[in-house]
Amino acid sequence: MTVSKDLISKFLFKLSPFFRVTIVLSGAILIHLTLGTYHTFGNMLPYMASYMRNYTDPNVRIERLMWIPMLQGCFPFAMVIGGALSLKFGPRMAAFIGCTICTCGVYLSSMSIQHSLPAFTLTYGLMFGLGEGIGYVVAVTCVINWAPDRVGLVSGIVAAGFGVSSSIFAPIQTALVNPWNYPATKEGYFPQEDLLKRVPNVFVILASVYTVMQLIGLVVICDPPEVLQSSGLSGSYSRWFPGGLLGPKGGSGRFSSIRYTAVARSDTDAQPLITDSTRHRTQSGSSEERVLSSDEDDEQKPPPPPSLEPLEMLQSSTFYFLFGALFCCSFYANMFYNLYKVSVFENREE
Repeated sequence: MTVSKDLISKFLFKLSPFFRVTIVLSGAILIHLTLGTYHTFGNMLPYMASYMRNYTDPNVRIERLMWIPMLQGCFPFAMVIGGALSLKFGPRMAAFIGCTICTCGVYLSSMSIQHSLPAFTLTYGLMFGLGEGIGYVVAVTCVINWAPDRVGLVSGIVAAGFGVSSSIFAPIQTALVNPWNYPATKEGYFPQEDLLKRVPNVFVILASVYTVMQLIGLVVICDPPEVLQSSGLSGSYSRWFPGGLLGPKGGSGRFSSIRYTAVARSDTDAQPLITDSTRHRTQSGSSEERVLSSDEDDEQKPPPPPSLEPLEMLQSSTFYFLFGALFCCSFYANMFYNLYKVSVFENREE
């Protein structure tokens, strides 16, 4: 992580650890709420297919639109691009690029759906997935940099925003397209003309909402002005959850027993752990004054795990177990949220 010279970053750094992490976390959640509409494809599928079948191409069937989520699924590969952009241009610019591609894809879909299925697949499939992957990883990484000792907690909260997005936006989409709750035919299509005419405009409205939410979130997407090894949240959480989430006094005081910091190149390069409570003591003085107090030295802390290179990671069996587990979960989830309305129509026909 590079040290940020951003003015907003410096302002946030002056706040208490709880408030600065909360603010950055809120910005990342706003962005993820817009990106998570990826999961609403199944809700819009019969409306999009019905519109194209009546106005664009009479040969369009619901199953032909399944190429769209296939291309949206490119977002894990786009995460690699997001990481590279963040290193080169900073997290805010990288997230801006991702959000712009994603939102422009939604807006252009209002026109491409009237043109052809390949054009619609390009805008709502490839562009949306590419921008989604870039913005997703940058927002999560940014929050982790502000709370490196709370990786599981903060990344989980941001991912929850991504997941809950469909619960928020799917009813909004339905209210915009089908406010009178018209029923579909047994084949799963909507023939009502007034409903179909609303479909392109839904993408314009959604893109406008995404733009506002993303611009607000991008304001606080930045790296801290100093490299942090601790969020400084221990005291804040002790006030809100006394003796609860952080465990008994004298315990590790962490949600995870692992500190996500890189290993020094050699033993002589190792630096003491710097936190908010010790930062002011490290500004001046001899090297003896820069070490932690004897009480903190006596506290046993687990050594930081090694930072693996990509090739080393590929040699780990843990990587393949995690890959397989995530693949199975994602395969089931993707099939369900992309086709759940189609299944409802088929069951009703039976």
